[in-house]
Amino acid sequence: MGKKTKKPGKGKEKTVKKTAKAEEKRARRESKKLSPEDDIDAILEEAKKKEVHVEENVPAPSPRSNCSLNINPLKETELILYGGEFYNGNKVSS
Repeated sequence: MGKKTKKPGKGKEKTVKKTAKAEEKRARRESKKLSPEDDIDAILEEAKKKEVHVEENVPAPSPRSNCSLNINPLKETELILYGGEFYNGNKVSS
């Protein structure tokens, strides 16, 4: 059956530990919650950081087919065009 030499007070210690842990968890959750005003400001700041700058006086790339368009790993707002073939009506060049 049960133990004969049961130590008194173990249940209280366990309950105290559990309530302390629950309080810590609740405090963490409350600190993560933001008021609706703060949330909107944070969203606007993030949008400003990620805002795209478009240069309009850039010449268009030559018409190509079978090319690869990749994102620059060092700068997320830049695309790199690799390879492809150019056809001018008479001759295909790469």
